[in-house]
Amino acid sequence: MDGYIFTYIIYNLIFLPFLFYFMAANFYPKKIRFYIFYMSSFFILISISGLRYMVGADYESYSWIYNNLELYQSGYSVEWGFYYLVKFLNLLNLDEQFLFFTVSFLTIYFIFRVDVNRNDIFLFLVLFYVLLFYFRSFNEIRQIMAMSIVFYALISYLNNFKLFYFFIFVCFASLFHSSVILFVPLILFARYIRYRIVIFLITLLLSIFLMFFDVGGFLLEHKLLSFSKLEYYLYDDHYSLLNTTLGAIAKLLMKSFIVICLFFIPSKYFNGVKKAYNVTLYLNSALLVLIFASYNFYILHRVVLLFELSILCSVYVLLKSSYNRKYLIISLGAILNFMLYEYFVFIETYYDAAPYQSILDRNY
Repeated sequence: MDGYIFTYIIYNLIFLPFLFYFMAANFYPKKIRFYIFYMSSFFILISISGLRYMVGADYESYSWIYNNLELYQSGYSVEWGFYYLVKFLNLLNLDEQFLFFTVSFLTIYFIFRVDVNRNDIFLFLVLFYVLLFYFRSFNEIRQIMAMSIVFYALISYLNNFKLFYFFIFVCFASLFHSSVILFVPLILFARYIRYRIVIFLITLLLSIFLMFFDVGGFLLEHKLLSFSKLEYYLYDDHYSLLNTTLGAIAKLLMKSFIVICLFFIPSKYFNGVKKAYNVTLYLNSALLVLIFASYNFYILHRVVLLFELSILCSVYVLLKSSYNRKYLIISLGAILNFMLYEYFVFIETYYDAAPYQSILDRNY
């Protein structure tokens, strides 16, 4: 029990900088409290993730890959960016723990590199990143690192709409997890086609249809994933036996509270960020369709995770809007996701992230 109490304390230490930021709002200048939050949260997030030992369902797998890179690459293979990162650490003759610390640093680095010119927007983006993706980064190590790079590219794109810049960063991210390429066609489509009510209705109808349609069977029958790494999961005994429950769908919709709200806020409040609003609505539609499609096709959860970045984009666009209840919606969204975060710490960490151990617990 002591180990789980320690785990609970450690995982909730993450929120100390946020509490300090809000409590100090009326006492210290913005720059002072912002940079104290910036430095302390950056250090805490990297330390807890990077210095963990045997924590996370994939920890042992990545340890094995680190020590048997060429053998793994000749069989299953990882993307070349991750391969050469591990290769470089191996050439330096570094311990396997440096892999987890390096990946943790790079992941958090791109989150903190986002330039939004407003402290409140940056604060909420980091908060929602922690609530949505921090624990997932203990397992989907390569995917979350690639997603953090894409997140940086997405927010930059919503700021200045430089497509080439966005494309370069997505290509770079794909060197660590190829799935992020899925953002490119959607962004290209959203760039030139305005989001309309008919698209929202198609989203709803398609979501309902895919919830009851055997997506996995259809893909298998027509071999539509034969050139994708997702095909491996179709034939894997572990994944083929997993099912998505209605409770899991409900939790995904709770996570996406702000996404759902954004559909029902009049567009007139987004006049100053019309292009960003348009792109975000397309990302949100993709997320909703994938959530419901995953009910009959568990493997899609990895793609759902990818498009949960649209929640962060929704936070950004909503905070940029002139809607007078935006902070209420953001706060409710944060509370719902904090409840899910605490539920994970209390109930689900036995599998993924508890009891917490650091390298100090390692038996050398």
